[in-house]
Amino acid sequence: MGFAVEMYFDEKTEKALRDLRKILTEAGIRPVLDEMGDRPHISLAVFSQIEPDVLLGELEGFAAETKAMPITLSAIGAFATAEAVLFLTPAITQDLMDVHWDFHQMLGDLKMHPHAYYQPDRWVPHCTTAQNVEEGMVGKGFDVLRKSFKPISGKLVEVGLVRFRPVESLGSFQLGSG
Repeated sequence: MGFAVEMYFDEKTEKALRDLRKILTEAGIRPVLDEMGDRPHISLAVFSQIEPDVLLGELEGFAAETKAMPITLSAIGAFATAEAVLFLTPAITQDLMDVHWDFHQMLGDLKMHPHAYYQPDRWVPHCTTAQNVEEGMVGKGFDVLRKSFKPISGKLVEVGLVRFRPVESLGSFQLGSG
């Protein structure tokens, strides 16, 4: 079991991402993300253990001070890990990097330490489209994305905390609500 702080997209962008997942499923890629209740997102941090109530309280204030921001998912990629992850990556903007940095400054103040992959200067912002892709299907999934994907522009409008596997929302907040 773990925890993640995730940024969520506006409705239109989320629908486009779910449609892309559906295309992968129709091509024979098992819909692991949908099966576990995952909502399309970009993770700011992942943790093995935290105090959820403490982080939720801080996250509410963080969301209030953070503006919704435009985002364009502009490329496809894969992580070379045992989990066989296919993803979309956003064009890197100063706003996105600033939000990530500010969030991690807050975590440092709370003495919370996320997994190394999510720390500043190591973070690869991404939106997972398929995970735990079966052996021999990664190439097919990548090919499906290559043929089906067109850049997706939208906004990041919400931030939330989840416990995962399966995914359970512990709370979420609209950006710029303060």
